[in-house]
Amino acid sequence: MAYQSIRDDDVHAATVRRIQNLAPDSERCWGVMDHDQLLPHLVDGMRLALDGTDRRARGLFATSLMRSLVVHRLSWPEGKAKAPEGAFQRVCEDWDADRAELLGLIERYRATPGDQLGNAHPIFGSMKTRDWDVLMWRHLDHHLRQFSC
Repeated sequence: MAYQSIRDDDVHAATVRRIQNLAPDSERCWGVMDHDQLLPHLVDGMRLALDGTDRRARGLFATSLMRSLVVHRLSWPEGKAKAPEGAFQRVCEDWDADRAELLGLIERYRATPGDQLGNAHPIFGSMKTRDWDVLMWRHLDHHLRQFSC
């Protein structure tokens, strides 16, 4: 799998276009997340990378081998993986405002030096810049594909 990042200008431009093409009535192609949960979920993911977490990762996915496999190598199943508890609790209250917030966080991420990103992920544990870069792009891409963008 090729290493992609929203820090790359071409990947960034394509991702922004896909987000701008989302509509409040976008229907999912697979999975259980509704369209009104999509933008808040993506916003929360970006905030996690930028602001970090106090939750300490434990378990199999927090090992360097599993982090490497899941973040960098394995395909992410469509509609098969169970999201962490609380991953879809927030819902969109203002589509345009939530989309603007997501786009602003993507710009903030691109401008943030890697050593200023969160040190850890609540599932994958200790994260390096490349881990965050790959995870952020794959997470965005995964859910944008989920909603046919």
